[in-house]
Amino acid sequence: MSTIDGSSALTFFDTVVRPSVVLGTGDQREFQDVLGVARASSRTAPAGADATEEERAAIDEQRAKESREAAEMMIARLFIEPVLASAREHSQAAPPFAPTDAEKQFGALTDAKLALNVVKAARLPIVDRLARDLLL
Repeated sequence: MSTIDGSSALTFFDTVVRPSVVLGTGDQREFQDVLGVARASSRTAPAGADATEEERAAIDEQRAKESREAAEMMIARLFIEPVLASAREHSQAAPPFAPTDAEKQFGALTDAKLALNVVKAARLPIVDRLARDLLL
C-alpha cells in the first residue's frame, strides 16, 4: 500500500477522488475509497516496541500530514468544486468574453486545482476535524 506524500497528493486526487464527475452513488464510493486509503496508509509504517521515540514522532507526524491532505482533498471535491463547476456552467458572458473550447474542455481540471488551493489556503475547521477523525 502506498502512502500519500506532498508531491503525489494531486495524482492521488486525480486517480482516487476525481474519477466520477457526476454527483450520486459514485461520490459515496469515492468517499469510502479515500477513507480506506487514508486509514490504510496510516497503518503502513510500523510503530512497534523496537521503534525509538524519534521514529514514533516522525511516524505520527507523517500520519497527521497524510490525513490532513486526504481531508483537504475530500472537502475540495465534495464542497468547493461543485460550486465552481456550477458558476462556470452558468456563465452568461458575451461572445468575446465567453469561454473558448479549450476553457470548456479543461474547466473541470481548473476547478479541481482551484478548489484544492482554496481549501488549503482557507484552513477550514471542517478539514481539521475530518483529519482528526481519519487518524482514529
